[in-house]
Amino acid sequence: MQATHLRHHLGLPLAVALASSLCLGQANAYPTGGAVSFGANPVVSTGGTAYSGSPVLLFTAPADQDLVLTDVVLTSFSQASCKRSHHTTLKLDSGDTVASFETNSSFAKQYYDYVSSSGLSVQQTFSAGLVVSAGSTLTIEVTQTNQFGTCSSDTSYGVRYAISGYHTRP
Repeated sequence: MQATHLRHHLGLPLAVALASSLCLGQANAYPTGGAVSFGANPVVSTGGTAYSGSPVLLFTAPADQDLVLTDVVLTSFSQASCKRSHHTTLKLDSGDTVASFETNSSFAKQYYDYVSSSGLSVQQTFSAGLVVSAGSTLTIEVTQTNQFGTCSSDTSYGVRYAISGYHTRP
């Protein structure tokens, strides 16, 4: 009975010590220490629409800081009776590809059609990030790769994007 009593007395302090050590850590959304920029707000984000064949400048990394992309959201869109597929590339001014994605718009079922589908979007978080080196620029380039259904030739289609990250010292 004494061994059981001693085990209970040791168990409580150990549990409290473990719980305390787990709660003492500070939660950080970005790397800490010398890596993150000391600027007022190292976080950057942009959003908009890119159309096939018309590259869009997203970011220019400062001359003394790298830019680390952490999140990318891409959604193709078109009119309801037309499904369009897109190849989207994030490119550096050197011509190097940072990332490449495939998306397609949704397709609404018409009274005479037998098919309808939801679109294929990209919602990507990079735990290590995608690096844009200091002084480099990043563009988004969209290429339409396919279409299906009743599609007009106007430009009411493309890829909507939201991209975020943070500045860091190289």
